[in-house]
Amino acid sequence: MHQLLEKEHQQLIDLLDALDKCISTGNSANKVHEYLSEFVALAEEHFKNEEEIMESCKYTELVAHKKEHADLLEQLF
Repeated sequence: MHQLLEKEHQQLIDLLDALDKCISTGNSANKVHEYLSEFVALAEEHFKNEEEIMESCKYTELVAHKKEHADLLEQLF
């Protein structure tokens, strides 16, 4: 797998872990919102990077994959 995508996957997982810990330990809504905002921003950047890599590799299912990304982002809002 592409090194950048692997790094971003790990960052997304780390943010989800931090968010889970934040919620389970009763942190403020502001802190939860901070983690969620960071997660959404990174997810958007990750999807953009992934789509660019897929396009450069002429991935045949790119259109469908872009729709999956859009659907996931819509669920976050």
